[in-house]
Amino acid sequence: MAKPVLRAVFLDIDDTLYASTQFAQAARRSGLQAMLDLGLKGDLEVLYQELLEVVAEFSSNDGHHYDKLLLRLPSESFAGINPALLVASAVVAYHRTKADGLRVFDGVYPCLRYLRRYGVLIGIISSGRTIKQAEKLVRLGVLPYLHPEGVFISEQIGIDKPNPKIFEKVLKRFRLSPGEVMYIGDHPQKDILPAHRLGICTVWMLQGSRYRGQRGVPAMYILENYTQLLEVFQQDFELCSYDGFLRSDDD
Repeated sequence: MAKPVLRAVFLDIDDTLYASTQFAQAARRSGLQAMLDLGLKGDLEVLYQELLEVVAEFSSNDGHHYDKLLLRLPSESFAGINPALLVASAVVAYHRTKADGLRVFDGVYPCLRYLRRYGVLIGIISSGRTIKQAEKLVRLGVLPYLHPEGVFISEQIGIDKPNPKIFEKVLKRFRLSPGEVMYIGDHPQKDILPAHRLGICTVWMLQGSRYRGQRGVPAMYILENYTQLLEVFQQDFELCSYDGFLRSDDD
């Protein structure tokens, strides 16, 4: 039986390429610790839970989490300290953690190299702020593997997952049929379901997913890591370059 042809692979970013949730926790704690070191009075865990409420109420894309946190605290907890310095120390610590700790999951680079070797188009379909998501791609070191027009970020194109139009836009842009495309994501409802309904081959990547306990997720593949994904590429598909030429390990 002939293997299905795969011409393009698109990936989500957060909790798919790297451990976004785990990273955010560490970075936010670093910011709070910097505030405590500067003289803020309070318990780290109590402050962290309050900060999580701020994030939940104003979204993770809000740029003033630490400012809002201070507004919720008793003024005596930072009496005699310029609040701007507290916020600045938190922001610096947060970004230092970002610079030091942003890394792709093990196995990502071998998968990307393997796909590029066969000319498969590699791209991104991600929710979020344009520059913020683009910065992650730069810091993660994946830009050399991506098609220059293959990065689709919700804010930039005005469509967000789980709206299937974002996937339809990608297919139309590259004149691809759903059956020759794979999409890899961590979120069952936002990533897997809309792509699956269009006939795209879906991979639910559990390595960073917060949703691994969910049942009935209609993914073609449910994988623990990128080592398993590489095996899928090698065993289950006929990889085809985007320019239309089939290639094999013997080429």
